[in-house]
Formats: sequence, C-alpha cells, structure tokens
Amino acid sequence: MVRISCRWLLISLLLLSPLFAKAEQARYTTDAVGFVPYWIGLGPIPVSAAAAVGPGLDTPLFAGEATLKPHAEDVTTINGKKYHWRLVTVKDGKPYVDLGQAGFGNAANVAALLVSYVVLDKDQNVTVLWGCGDSGALYVNGKPLGRFVGKRWVKPDTEAAVNVPLHKGVNTFMLKILCSDDFYWGGVLRLADANDVALKNITIGLGPSEVNDPGARSWPDADTGQEPLAGPIATYLIASQIGYNTSEEKLAIATSLRERAWKSVEIRDAATDKTVYTVPTDGGSIEPTGQYKNVNQYISRVYFGPFRTPGRYYLYHAETGVKSMPFNIGDNVYEPVFKEAARAFYYQRSGINLEEKYAGKWAMAAYHDIETAKKGQVAEWDGRVWASGVGDKVIDPTPRDVRGGWYDAGDPNKYTKNEVFAHNLLLQTWDMNKKYLKDNNLNIPESGNGVPDLLDEVRFTTDFLFRIQRADGAVFDRVAMGSRMGDHGEKLDPPTRIAEPTSGATLCAISAWAWAAAVWKEGGWDPKFADRCLQAAEKSWKYMQAHPAPWPLGADGKPRSVGSIDSGANDPAGYGDQNMWKSHAASALYRATGKPEYKAIAEAFLKNSPPVELGYKVLTDQVCHNYMLSKEPDSALVKSYADRLAKFVHDYRDDASRTSKKLAYGSEHTLQYHWGSDGAVALRTGVMLWWASYFAPKEEMPSYVQAADEYMQYLLGRNPTRWAYITNLQHIGATRSPQVMFHTENRGMDEPANKWLTPDADHPNRIGAFPGYLVGGPAENIGDFLFDPYKVQNDFIRMEPSVMYQAPLVFLTAYLAYGSQEYRH
Repeated sequence: MVRISCRWLLISLLLLSPLFAKAEQARYTTDAVGFVPYWIGLGPIPVSAAAAVGPGLDTPLFAGEATLKPHAEDVTTINGKKYHWRLVTVKDGKPYVDLGQAGFGNAANVAALLVSYVVLDKDQNVTVLWGCGDSGALYVNGKPLGRFVGKRWVKPDTEAAVNVPLHKGVNTFMLKILCSDDFYWGGVLRLADANDVALKNITIGLGPSEVNDPGARSWPDADTGQEPLAGPIATYLIASQIGYNTSEEKLAIATSLRERAWKSVEIRDAATDKTVYTVPTDGGSIEPTGQYKNVNQYISRVYFGPFRTPGRYYLYHAETGVKSMPFNIGDNVYEPVFKEAARAFYYQRSGINLEEKYAGKWAMAAYHDIETAKKGQVAEWDGRVWASGVGDKVIDPTPRDVRGGWYDAGDPNKYTKNEVFAHNLLLQTWDMNKKYLKDNNLNIPESGNGVPDLLDEVRFTTDFLFRIQRADGAVFDRVAMGSRMGDHGEKLDPPTRIAEPTSGATLCAISAWAWAAAVWKEGGWDPKFADRCLQAAEKSWKYMQAHPAPWPLGADGKPRSVGSIDSGANDPAGYGDQNMWKSHAASALYRATGKPEYKAIAEAFLKNSPPVELGYKVLTDQVCHNYMLSKEPDSALVKSYADRLAKFVHDYRDDASRTSKKLAYGSEHTLQYHWGSDGAVALRTGVMLWWASYFAPKEEMPSYVQAADEYMQYLLGRNPTRWAYITNLQHIGATRSPQVMFHTENRGMDEPANKWLTPDADHPNRIGAFPGYLVGGPAENIGDFLFDPYKVQNDFIRMEPSVMYQAPLVFLTAYLAYGSQEYRH
C-alpha cells in the first residue's frame, strides 16, 4: 500500500432556515438557497504522542469543549496559547478542502476541532452515520455520540446511531480529530430521517482530494448518499448489473440502516417505467436475514425467479423511492461478459500494435518498441520484485527475441509462472466448452483462420514460451520490459532484460507445451505446431531430469530467488510446491504421449497430493484433469481424488445456497479478504464447476450452476460496494463499472491530454479502461474497495487487473455462457 501524507479534506452542505440565515447574514455569507459551504475549525493543536490515540479523544483540550458554539474569528486559549476559529470553505467550488494547505497542519500528534451547525424547523429524531480515518470523536449538542481509535480507511456507514434527538433551531455537531501519525485521514458524517432518507442538504462529508493527492481515495457528493444528497442513505436495492438468465433464481438485496419490513418490491420496465411484476404479490419472496455487521446494514433478500420475461428492468420500492440499477433478463446474459473477458487478453498482448480493426477506440502502437524486444539480454537479478526491470548487470549479452506473451498485470512484465497459469486455464476452459467455442467470435487478428479464437489467443503465449526456452531446455523466469514512457511523456525504449532460468519456470513451461500439444493434436488443428510443442516439452523435461528442482542455487548451495513474486527461502522465484509443478507437467505429457513414465509420476502425486484447496497455489485439479483425459487413467484413483475434493466443493456451493445465512448477499468471498480476492472468487467458482461437471450426479448440476450464478452476480455488482468489479462494461449494461484501473499501458486514458494515447478529432472518445478486466477487488474487508474508481487509479491492490484473475474469469463466464446451458430450464 502506498503511504500517503496527512491531509485533511472537507465539504459542508448545510440547510439553514430563513430565520437563521437572516440572523447570521452579517457574519456569514450564504447562497440563495441557504447553503453554508464551510465548517468552522480550530487547530492544529499539539498533543503528546500518548494523547494522540484513544485516551486523547476523552481528554478535553479545554473546559466546555464539547458544548462550544463558536463563530469565525472567535479566540480560544489552550495551554496559554491563543487559537483562532477559522472558516473552512470549499476551494474553487469543489467539494473538498485541504486542511494542511489551509494552515491546519500536516504533521503527526496534532488535533483539530471542527464545528458545523444544522438548523431544523421542528424537533426530530435522526439517524447519524459517521466515520473517521484515524482517531475521532463526534459530539451532538454537547453529548458524545461515538468514537474511532486507530488508523483505518474511512468508509460510509461505518458507525450509525439511530433516533438521535435534534431540536428545532440550531444544533451543533463537533468532530474532534487526533492525527497520531503522518497518515492520510478524513471522515464522513451523514444525517437521515426515520426512513433512512437524507435530510435535504444537510449531509456533511469529509473526504480526501484526488486533486491534491492523486493516490488518495475520495468520497464525492454522489457517494455520500444514493445519487443526490437528498436520496436514501444506506437503503438500496442491489441487483446484478448485467442481469439474470431467465431460469435463474434471481436474487437482489435490499439493505437498510435499521430493521425494515420490505413489504413489496416492484419490477419496472426500464424503458417505460411501468410496473410489470410485484414481489411477492405476483410471485417470488422477500426474506429478511438480519444485520450484516461488516457493512452495518440490515439485509433482506428479494427473490424474483418466477419472473422470466426477457427485457431490461429495474427494481423499485415505493415507500422509500429506492430503485436498483437496471439489469437484463434473457436466455444467455453471460455470453457478452465472456467475450469481453476473453478479448481482454488481446489488449494485454505484448509486442504487437493494437489495431483499430480489433481494438476500436483503444487502438495504439505497441507499448514497447518491437525492435528493442528482439534484443533482450539476460541480467543478474538485483533484488527488484515489483518494479519494472530485473537488473543492469548483463550476464549473457546474446540478443534474444522475447516478443509476445501477455503483460502480467498492470505492470509491463512477463512472469513465466503467471503466463503459464493463464495459458493452462484457458486450455482447461477449451476442454470443458469446446463444442461451443468457435472461430471468428472474438474479433482478434487470427479470427477467420479456421481455428477457434480462444485457442488462437492461447497460442500467442505458447509461441512466446518458445522464445524464452534456452537451447539446452532451461526456461527463463521473467522478461522485464521497463516503462515506455517517462514522467513527462517522452519515449524511453529501455533495454529489455531477462531473468535467469529457474526450475519452476521450466516445469511450468513443460506443462503449457504438453497441454497445448494434446489439444492441438486431439483437435487436428495444426499437427506441426503440436509436434513442436511436444518437442519443446520433452527437451525441457530431459533437462529437468539432469537438473532436478529446485534451482538456481546460491553460493551456499541453497535455493535462491531471481525476483518473481511470492518467493521464499525454499521456493525459487515463488513457484510453490515444485513437486506439484513436476506432476502437473507429467500429467500433461502423459495426455500428449501416453508414455508410462509420465503416468507413474502423475499417479504418485494424485495418491498423495497436498491438502485440497480451491485456490491459486494448489493446482491438483489440473493434474487430475489431464490425467483423466489421457489414455487409460486409473478410474479408482480419479474417484479417490474427486472424493477428497467433494467436501470443499459442497461447502462452497452451499455457502451460496438460498438456505445458507453465512453470506448475507447470497455470495461473496467466503474466506478472509486478501489481495486479489476477486480472482479467487472466480477461480474457486470455476474449480467447483469443473468438479461438478465431471463428478456430480446430473440431477445435482442445477444446484452448482445456480451457486456459480450467485458468485458471478457478486462480481457483477450485487455486493455491498455496488460496483461491478469488471471494467468498462457499460455498453453491455453495467451502470457502475470502473472506467479506470491500475494499468501502465492503459493509465491516463480518461485524461483529456494523457501521454499514453492522445485523443484526436477522429476519435474523440478514446478514453476509459480496456473493457472486460477483472480488478483485484476488496483486499482487507468488503468495505475497503474504492468509493470513486472513476477518479482513483493508483491503488494497485484493489484496482489492478492480472492474468491470474482474468483467466479464472474467462473460465467461469465461458461455462456459465455455454457449458451450463443444458442444466438451465
């Protein structure tokens, strides 16, 4: 996570009664409708390091602190020093203020008091929602309402107090903030009536500014409520943004701050706004599930499976006026998602120009100079892991052509492990859906050549793997391309560096070539290519027989890393269990050749495979997959493995079932959130479908398909953030789909004068993220996803895509679009 400096940013939109506005006219300036665009602030006030955390919130800085009612320019004395209360106004009409630049300090161990007034024309009980990013305490009319201690990212609805009494006339809100470290922090404060509807124009928001700190998270006006500030707060109808297959159970989520009886929900035609169905009057049901504390909401599930009329609709709740984002109902709503997800690999290609015929408004010259990519040199790794580059000390100056393959993620590097992971998962996608996947359906340069487009995309990286195989069979670990553009847009064309070979990279490449050899041979697509793949695989296998893993070794004789991800002391280059990769390669070779020596290795592994996990690092399902599709597999061994995996699969399916109360939204990440959680959801769901397709009784298949639908809906926006986690799908129906992501090649495409791709008169809309990319998603908890992904693209944890996420998305959407159709009724 990028560490960000301590800047405090605020907005204030307060409705004053005409009487109050007139009384204060001499002191304050209001606009025509009574808005007061400021807070009154006091600070910075030095505090001790000890007091800057929890206890400091409860220690008054001066007598009567909580009951103060200051005006601008009032003076308060604290520890013998005089402090002036100052107006904190919006800057240039923008809904934020940088308190550091405004003179409130920008250092650790300081405090500030911020006061705002709300005027009501009657006594009223309200709901107050608030949060603070470091340590903060809130007081309303002198009474403590709540407090936060410790650094945390601010998110709306973190704390909620219901039935807070406000009186007719002026009510005082004071927010006391302590900054205990040089850390970025802010807050939110929102007021709602008994129906969870924002009190018009008295929603108060504090948040960071992406202008003064481009890496900051921000909470603009529209995100402090639902659409306008006067709309409902934390009361939403949340549906899939792409839609539902006609036969799906069709679940939407109704949320509220307090327990609410959702008596009915309407389905309205998106074009005419006419009600066409009412739940539960016409069918379906509304089922309360209680409070979901992670997001401080009460949840009701709205099931509308009986409604099957194709079209575009939205859900509507008449009592509050809440409506969902629009969605489609049709016989195959997932096919467009699959095509966008699969086409994302074309945008991710390295070493080619993205032609307008295929890339549309994202057409651009090759991100890296093609001639430079033909002159890669092997360098000694100098310790860099994530930064572009390997090292500058060349240990083999022989020019090597390392064009091709896919960029790994948002960074312009190519890690062999990750390349192969994606390559093989796309081949597994082919194996499971091959009767549906055709030529000329993805609009890529190879379309129309008689080979299914998905296989053409796979081959683009198979060919790259040939280029990083050394003559003796060892395979290089990584290709680092550097950055094409400098900070000011100048073209750099840095040298292309290649990391040393590793045993992990070599074993991975063997599995890729052998799997490709089997697929091309079985399909009769290109016998010469199949033979070349097999020859490459067996050459590297022979090298591994002479040089058993793991390697390379250091001077001490112990395995060492050459810079790829997740490396450990006994794990060169982060390849995990190298026996697993050896067995993976052997199972693919057995499928391609039928040779008994490969069969023996695969069988030994399957008999004693690692603990089963539906995750990235345990690929035993692929070992089993190739083994059972090969010549004369041991059916008892396959069944034994399948039986061990069954419990994990059943539990994962049942977590998303209608009867489960484990996941309040019907589906989401079922384990602790982590970096890449969206990719894990897609992969686990895909493994579940793989197992079910080969081992589940046919009569149970609809339950697995329904569970997969539920997890897919989570990725498509039916989640607490209300964001679809797949980029730029507006053209196929996703209303709230990120327009930016952390991606070196694609960065800046939403900027009018970006330095990567300058718009011109013929292409005025060359903006926005490449479509169809699955971003990382929530990393620590469900609420930590960015609230303004339109403007914030520097969060590489949550907003970066990866081929490690993208391939599982393709696998999942392909099966939901095609392989699952026979189980939908």
